[in-house]
Amino acid sequence: MESKSTSGGGGGVVRRQCNLSRYDPYAVVTENNNKVDHMKEGVVQLGVELSLCVAESMFLLCDDRKIMLLFCFMICKNSDDPVSERLIRVMHHVYTNEIISKNRLHHQDKKICPNSVHCGVIGKAWEDFAYGLRFLHRLTKLFRTQRFPFRYPLLSNMDTADIKRHLIKKIEAKLRSSKDVSQANGFERETLEPTVSETWMSLFDEEAVQAKATKIRLLCDLFQPVFGESWQPEWGRFSELRPLYAIGEDFAKREELREEAVRLGVELSLYAAESMFLVCDDIRSVLLFCERLWLAVEKDLRQPHDSPVVERLLRVFHYIYSKHIKPRNEGQVFRDRGTSVHWKLAMASFEDFHAGIRDLDVFVREGRQEFASVSIDEALKNIEKKLRRAKAVSKANGFERNAMESDVLVTWKSLFDKPTEDLWTLKMMRLGIRNDMFYHLYKERAEANSFVRSISRLDICN
Repeated sequence: MESKSTSGGGGGVVRRQCNLSRYDPYAVVTENNNKVDHMKEGVVQLGVELSLCVAESMFLLCDDRKIMLLFCFMICKNSDDPVSERLIRVMHHVYTNEIISKNRLHHQDKKICPNSVHCGVIGKAWEDFAYGLRFLHRLTKLFRTQRFPFRYPLLSNMDTADIKRHLIKKIEAKLRSSKDVSQANGFERETLEPTVSETWMSLFDEEAVQAKATKIRLLCDLFQPVFGESWQPEWGRFSELRPLYAIGEDFAKREELREEAVRLGVELSLYAAESMFLVCDDIRSVLLFCERLWLAVEKDLRQPHDSPVVERLLRVFHYIYSKHIKPRNEGQVFRDRGTSVHWKLAMASFEDFHAGIRDLDVFVREGRQEFASVSIDEALKNIEKKLRRAKAVSKANGFERNAMESDVLVTWKSLFDKPTEDLWTLKMMRLGIRNDMFYHLYKERAEANSFVRSISRLDICN
């Protein structure tokens, strides 16, 4: 390797020239690759176990072909990925080679009957099937991403064998009560397992060009007897996707994380209420603080219009303003361009509010626990530190944390509940809150815009 002197004479410092290797954070790491390969094997085995449970359910329901096929259809409908494709192959094999060819159907021409003999058993296991399939869909999608270990360090530390036992044992426990029926109808796990395993072995391989055409052919062949039927069986439909944090965790752990999200929402809301009281010497400043924070958070979110976090934030703003601030300042008039004497002090914590609420939305949607333990708590500490200097002012203006906490908690307790109203009703409710709360701000801007337009129309001649 060449060496060059850095000076013109002969006694300078000698520096060695070499080609520096460039650090690549996504370079192939043998240890990570081995771990990912091991986890992929666990995911494949989970697919096999889940498919065998589906097959057992098909044998359990084969006293009525239409009931059985509707069960299969509702498991794989609205899905277009490698998981659903393999499920369809397994179900097609079980139906054509194990049930039809061996004359194991009892009531082929019977009308769809909501009181099929074993519907109740499937109804009990339905949510567990749904949960297992959602997990399988999502984890398969993550593993097919080449940078999986780096992007999802928490998931990469999971033991897929433990997760498989956690998911499958619940389904097997609920099917166990009717195992003698499914076996009497012809279900033989040992006979089916090699074929099912072979189907799932290619889960992480590149899809062939003809895969889609094959899937369509199997779908048409499998579900031809139930095309045109609209009956809804008693076990219902799959509920909405649960947050990713629920993967591999038991129910108690999920509840603990939900309670943490509610706690964080309440804390952020109470600090926001304290800021509102801090600037309540000027009504315009109160409304402007709320509007700016709400708009800043909405701008960052991927789906702001259906965010349960943003919706509850808006409800808390409206509750604090209409029930606490407005009655105490009944004689105060909205002053155009008015500014509170404590405006700068309240805005000092604005970025911390923004970051905390944004990360809470991510935590609720994706269940990424690191947000709850680090980012949001850090934002709360910063907010508390900045508001501490003006705590006497907000209390003098009427802020009473204990009096408001119970009502704010009621608003956030329903964070993970399914909305009872339709989307249109929720949209109208949000619009009503905005118009009621920010009416004076909207009017101020409309009048300012009208004045500017009037000036622009004037023809001023020298």
